[in-house]
Amino acid sequence: TVCIITRLTNAQKEYSHAKIKLEAAAAQLRALEQRATAAHESAGTLAAELRIAPSREAALLRADVGKVATDIKRQKSVVTRKLQNLTSQGLYV
Repeated sequence: TVCIITRLTNAQKEYSHAKIKLEAAAAQLRALEQRATAAHESAGTLAAELRIAPSREAALLRADVGKVATDIKRQKSVVTRKLQNLTSQGLYV
């Protein structure tokens, strides 16, 4: 029984340590999600400002900004799904 108690104690310590690491990772994901949201909004603002400029270069740059905004949105979606997965498993950040 001493062996079982030792194993249980070790398992509890390992669980606590893993939970702390998972919570830290989730917090980093939440921060990344917030930065991606801000970057996507900034890209939208920049694209709107570039619509005003009549030059060909502005149109090309606006297309590039649109591609970057789409990529940011896709990456944010992945992060959001990971966070939702963690939340569904009982880890709230």
